Amino acid sequence: MVAALPRYAPHLPTAAATPAPVRTFAAAPGGAAGGNIVEAEEESFDRHVLKAKEPVVIVDFYADWCAPCRMLTPQLTKAAAEADVKLVKVNADNCPVVTEQFGVRSEPRRALVCQRF
Repeated sequence: MVAALPRYAPHLPTAAATPAPVRTFAAAPGGAAGGNIVEAEEESFDRHVLKAKEPVVIVDFYADWCAPCRMLTPQLTKAAAEADVKLVKVNADNCPVVTEQFGVRSEPRRALVCQRF
């Protein structure tokens, strides 16, 4: 007879114990990732998003511990490079004021900021 394992086994390693790096962005096929992809902090958020020169900015609220955030990062990076829009990554754990202003309650969360049409 095999005993059933408990739903939560604290002695087993989890994916959250060794999170994949989020701040490194691989170049998307057919385009360079880097020029339009930035990491914003609370001090630089206004400059990168609200006062941006680009007409459209995608804001990606993420957390280092969030597995879906890590899974979506390559696709979001590729889409931003293909569409030639600015992607601003905001770590929700490090930027509570900005996160509250945008009403973020859970990650991953995206926001589209349009300066002009």
